[in-house]
Amino acid sequence: GVSLVETGKWTGKGKNRQFVSTDLFAPGDAIVVRTRVLDAGDNPVANATVEITIGGPETVTLNSNPSAGDGWAEATWQTQSPNKKGQGGTTPGLYTASTTNVTASGYHWDGVTTSAEFTVQ
Repeated sequence: GVSLVETGKWTGKGKNRQFVSTDLFAPGDAIVVRTRVLDAGDNPVANATVEITIGGPETVTLNSNPSAGDGWAEATWQTQSPNKKGQGGTTPGLYTASTTNVTASGYHWDGVTTSAEFTVQ
C-alpha cells in the first residue's frame, strides 16, 4: 500500500536538485505528488505505479512513474496560469491528492486510500 502522500516542488539543478515539501501553490506551478509504496512488512516496493486522483475545484487523474528501490514514486500536475487578462488558469481552492490504485508485479493493492491536501491560491 501507500504509506505516505506528500506534495511539493523540485528546486535546483543537477546535484543540487532537491524536493521541497509544501502544500501551497500558485496557478502555473508544477505540483509534484510523491507517494511511498510499502509491502505488508513495511518494506519498499520497487517498480510500483500509483494512480492519483486530484479532487477539488477541478479533477485530474495522474499516473506516477515506477517507484524507485526506496519505494518512492511521483507524478506531476502542471497547473495553468491565468492569461494576461487574468482569465482562465487552474481554479484556486483546496484540493486533495488521493491514491486510487497501486500496481506492482507480484503484489496486490490493499485498497487503502492515502491522501494529502494542498491549496492553489
